[in-house]
Amino acid sequence: MGKQINYWLKYEEFLQIAQTALDFGCVIIKPDSGKRKYGQTLDIITEDKCRYYFYLPEAGTLMSQQIPFQSEQMIGYNAAGNTVIEAGFSFIYDNKKEITRSRLFVISGYYNETGEYIARPKCLTQTY
Repeated sequence: MGKQINYWLKYEEFLQIAQTALDFGCVIIKPDSGKRKYGQTLDIITEDKCRYYFYLPEAGTLMSQQIPFQSEQMIGYNAAGNTVIEAGFSFIYDNKKEITRSRLFVISGYYNETGEYIARPKCLTQTY
């Protein structure tokens, strides 16, 4: 479970959300060809990739690692998922006449390896 806001949003409008995330101190993470790119300016966001993560360093390190973080499991119900907000913009498939939905999403928390529940940090909820 988590918090989710679904929306349909163009690239240009998404840049406003991304700028707000930067203003709150987030690092933008762009999944790209199996790797992760990190940026603290809007030029990391491109029209050909519609899914991003806003990593909030205040919420903790990514799986006890400093960036660059190369694990395959960026978001999920784990320690890394407790530090990021998933975000993106809608993509238009002209040939299918389809517009994809996007979202802002944060997990509620996760269970660590000893079974202890670790709730989402309050600072991440406030940023979300």
